[in-house]
Amino acid sequence: MGFRFCPSASREGFADSYLSQGPQTLPQFSQRPCRRDPTRRVWVIMDFLEALHDRPLVADGAMGTMINAAGVGFERSFEALNLVRGDLIGDIHRAFVAAGADIIETNTFAATAVHLERWGVAARVADINAAAVRLARDASASSERTVFVAGSVGPTGSRLAPVGPLTLDDASAAFATQIATLAEAGVDLLVLETFADLVELEVAVTAARSVCALPIIASMSFSREVRTTADVVPEAAAARLRSLGVEVIGANCSTGPRGVYEVISRYQAALGDDSATASYGFAALPNAGYPESRGARLFFPAPPDYFEEYARKFLEAGARVIGGCCGTTPDHIVGVRRAVDTYLERPAGVASPRVTLPDPLLAPRTVAVAARQ
Repeated sequence: MGFRFCPSASREGFADSYLSQGPQTLPQFSQRPCRRDPTRRVWVIMDFLEALHDRPLVADGAMGTMINAAGVGFERSFEALNLVRGDLIGDIHRAFVAAGADIIETNTFAATAVHLERWGVAARVADINAAAVRLARDASASSERTVFVAGSVGPTGSRLAPVGPLTLDDASAAFATQIATLAEAGVDLLVLETFADLVELEVAVTAARSVCALPIIASMSFSREVRTTADVVPEAAAARLRSLGVEVIGANCSTGPRGVYEVISRYQAALGDDSATASYGFAALPNAGYPESRGARLFFPAPPDYFEEYARKFLEAGARVIGGCCGTTPDHIVGVRRAVDTYLERPAGVASPRVTLPDPLLAPRTVAVAARQ
């Protein structure tokens, strides 16, 4: 699959002239993909990076939590619901938009062919991912505000060789197939999330860069000991992800707001303010507290007001994208929206942390996957 490029010079008059052209790649343009769609803004990628440059953005909450709360059990693929319960998925997206989300994620967290094979629907990988984008895009269009659609990509769920059965090449192919479909269907950015193995996340980033030039939020999940299950610490994750050139480094899931706050603080300390490591800041997407088992069900104890309190802390720690993961509902996102709005409305002259941000027109960097030790 190919993609077309946006110019790095003036925008004025470009949309009309560009949309009149055919699908060919234009080599004189900088590598920013544009979709030939006169019904939408051609400059959607620039819009997202500019918005992130200008202000913190609110992400949505837990799609899986909301699906389960609607009565769907864990014995089926939530991602396959994009094909048969689009009404439910669309309603969840709209609920998060109404709560104030600036970014909604597609229902595709476990939609690589590797994951879908477990449910016997790997042959529908393109259909499932494309349908997810359509549902999210429809919900985005229902808002009078600008709401960006992020393509959600999670780990394969299989351990990589030589420890596990999945080769790096097969993992890369699975990620590339999913991400190419998401990009072609029209997402504005990618969220690679809940990764514990830094090598697998590198594979996903490289696969993404091989098929599109979309901005990437790359996010890892840490334990109470502030290590991933693959024994990665925040400092190592921050350094490696910065070297890969991802636009936003994140922490999600984990133990709840307090744990994610510690990770974000350690990211910030590790990278500092050196312009050579400048980015668009960090993403904080915690669970609604550490899950508690009660009988056959999991409960997440953090209420919306606690979430709102930590949203303010995330902002002070340099987060530019704040939302939720497991257990977070539209009520939690309402609290995040309130915290961000209060932050943006602070009186003139009040000091606030500044994050050094790069030029949104910088082309994506070439990345490589390190050999597994």
